[in-house]
Amino acid sequence: MERRDLIKDQIEQLGKVLGTIIAGFFGLKSQGKVEQGIEITNEKFKEEMDIDINKILRIEYSDLSIYLSNLKLSPEQFEKLIDYIIEIGEYTLNTDKKKGINILERVLEMYTILDTKSNTYSFTRIKKEKRIKDLLEEKVK
Repeated sequence: MERRDLIKDQIEQLGKVLGTIIAGFFGLKSQGKVEQGIEITNEKFKEEMDIDINKILRIEYSDLSIYLSNLKLSPEQFEKLIDYIIEIGEYTLNTDKKKGINILERVLEMYTILDTKSNTYSFTRIKKEKRIKDLLEEKVK
């Protein structure tokens, strides 16, 4: 029982760190410093949580599933990470269309992986996936 409480506490702490990192990104984004926000946030993910965003965006799908599983994120934390990567993808669409499309396609792959980890499938997630698919369809034309 004590071990379970320790693991629960670690997961909660991880969630707090994740939230703080992403909040920092949105703070810089609101100041119009998106590129700087992405750079700083990616560094913080690497330093504070050992999450390499650039690796997530470039590795093969089969390796991605393994990498993400090893992060030990709860489904809610995993979804927050995906939300951040959506922000990167949407921003990148305006600066490098091909790269932005690749990032958003990666997001859809991450949702597929999340589906295997989570027992729930929220309407919010359905809306997000549809929005990304519509955006990709629009940008591919």
